[in-house]
Parts: sequence; C-alpha cells; structure tokens
Amino acid sequence: MIGMLLVFLSIPVVQNLLSSKQQMNTSFDSFRLVNTYGAFGSITKERTEVILEGTMDEVITSSTTWQEYEFKCKPGSVHRRPCLISPYHYRLDWLMWFAAFQQYHHNPWFVNLVAKLLEGNTEVRKLIEHDPFTNSTRLPTYIRAQHYRYQYTPLGSENSAVWTRKYLKPYMPHISLQQLTDWRESNGFVKDPAKKETATKKSKENPRKPVKYFNFDRENLSYPIIGLLFVLGLLVLRLFRREMDLYYDSSMGNVDKEIQDILSRASELSVDEVSGKATVEDLTKDCLDGKEKAE
Repeated sequence: MIGMLLVFLSIPVVQNLLSSKQQMNTSFDSFRLVNTYGAFGSITKERTEVILEGTMDEVITSSTTWQEYEFKCKPGSVHRRPCLISPYHYRLDWLMWFAAFQQYHHNPWFVNLVAKLLEGNTEVRKLIEHDPFTNSTRLPTYIRAQHYRYQYTPLGSENSAVWTRKYLKPYMPHISLQQLTDWRESNGFVKDPAKKETATKKSKENPRKPVKYFNFDRENLSYPIIGLLFVLGLLVLRLFRREMDLYYDSSMGNVDKEIQDILSRASELSVDEVSGKATVEDLTKDCLDGKEKAE
C-alpha cells in the first residue's frame, strides 16, 4: 500500500523530470514525501566568467597595471587545467559562476567580497587560490571586474593554453574601499559603531524573550505527522497479520479434527463395509453421515 502511494505521488515528479521546463528543488505534496532536487533541466552552452583585478595605483589611467585574483577552482588563468571538485564543493567559485549571468548590483555579496579583498581580510583570502597582494606591503587601492567568455583550446592546437578566452565587456568599474563605506553600512555589511552602541544599550533595556526551539507551526508539524502515520500503519499491518495467523491456525485445526474423525470412523467400519464402497468419496461420505448421526 505504501509503495502504491509513493508511485502515485511520484507521477508529477517524473513528469517534471522529463519536462523541458524542469523545476529544481520543488516539493509536490504537502507531506513532502516526494520532491525533486538538484537536477538541471538545461545548461548553458557557453561559459562566461567574472575576473577580478586589482591595482595599487592611486590614479587610474590607460597604463595602469592590473593583477588578477585566482580562485581555487573556477577558470581564471588560461594555462590552468580544470580542477577536481569532488567531494569538496567550492561554494564561492560556484557563486561566481552564477554572478556571471547577472549584473553585479544584483549580488550584494559580490560587492562586499570586493570590499573584503580591498581590506585584505584574512578569512576571505583563504577562500581564493592566489591574491596578488598577499606579500605586498600595501593593499590594493582599486579592484575592478571584467567579463570574459571561456572555451577549451581545440585538440591539436599549437597553443599550449588549456583555455582560450575572449574579452566581452566590463562587469564592474574600478572601485575603492572608501567608495564602498557608505554602501556597506546602508546594506548592513558594516555597522556604525555609534549605532551599534545604541543597539546594545536598547537590547540591555529590553532583553529578548527566550527562544522557542520547537515552533510547532503547520510546516514543522508535517514531519511528526508523517512519522505517526507511518508507525500507525506498521501497527495496523502487524495486527492484520496476527489476525490472519490466528484464522489460519483455527481453520487448519478444524480441518485436522475432521480428518481425524473420518479416519476414526473408517477404522470402525468392517472389512465387508469398506469393500462394498465403490470409491473413496463414498467411504468419506459414509463416515461423515455416521458422524452426524452420532452427534
């Protein structure tokens, strides 16, 4: 029964899997017994990448020297081979790939990433493969982002590079840490110390209520309900099986008793009476008739 239920609920899942407009990470029933996860209905045929570049020049001119940041896995240097990503997932590289499909102002985390690199944040530097300013006595004054299209170098090509890339357009103009100060505060990435002190004072005056770790709303209740229904189903199945066993045992007991009575009756018949019976069925019928008369 449970198997039939799962098959029935899986019908829209299979339809979605075969559809050209496939939905990802979608639940198809209120109890969340079946859903889809992680399957891309389609992928892009071109790979575009956002390349971050920094400089220590105070004034940006046409002769400014820009140095590239290298991430751990995503394409950057055209001479580096694709990396092995399993089982570790390079989440920042993955987000950078998605950022290439959009504009930088649609991704506040990207702008804040640039600000962290301008600050020389140690934790953020650990997330990338190469920071050209790690061993420098100065931090970069500006960082910009460029948009490129990447393709594999054709087999047999004289070019020793793994990738060939083509410049498309600027992705984000060069920007300094000072220019990002107000933006970061307004977007909540950096809090003004004075405002933070005020918020701390207010929190002391109005302490928070204890956190309820078990919020029994409708969504959270679906899981215990499913578990309860499953346990009840097992109990019903167990009781049904027990009743069937008892019925089978009682039925077989009655049959055994009737057979014993027939054999006992047959043993009481004389040889002449047995030989006078044409068939075994006649003998059995006679035994049963004698049993009914005895009762």
